[in-house]
Amino acid sequence: MNHPFATEDHGPLQALLTTIDLPSLLDHQSLDPLQGGSALREQLEAARFWGCGGFCIPSGWVRKARPHLPPNGPKLVAVVG
Repeated sequence: MNHPFATEDHGPLQALLTTIDLPSLLDHQSLDPLQGGSALREQLEAARFWGCGGFCIPSGWVRKARPHLPPNGPKLVAVVG
């Protein structure tokens, strides 16, 4: 059985997807509260490399992560609780 959308023309959708910077709409997360500083830096570099819009971390890591975020890089997102 074929999916009903399998035969439709998706040209407009494909054109739209090529114009969207998808990584900038996504957040990268590193939420392990027991991770070390090197793991946090590694995950931050991944978020910067992929151009993610946000970097989500436990609130206890905000002070250490803030200096490593460039002004034009991912926004810092903290989880509370």
